[in-house]
Amino acid sequence: NNLMVVRTRPTGTPRVDHIAFTIEGWDKDKEAMAEELKRRGIKVVQGDTKTSLHILDPDGFEVQFGGLRQ
Repeated sequence: NNLMVVRTRPTGTPRVDHIAFTIEGWDKDKEAMAEELKRRGIKVVQGDTKTSLHILDPDGFEVQFGGLRQ
């Protein structure tokens, strides 16, 4: 399943804010994923592991990972 959420931001300039991935088994493995990101030196920039977390890709683009209820 795919979902695109389109929102108007305060700047009024259309842009892609971030991309989100739904991870199968998130609720079971979310702590392990957060630990693996930490082990690899990838900083979580937003969120907690309860519903989702956000990181920056190598180009500085925000990427969100979470379960079905992000």
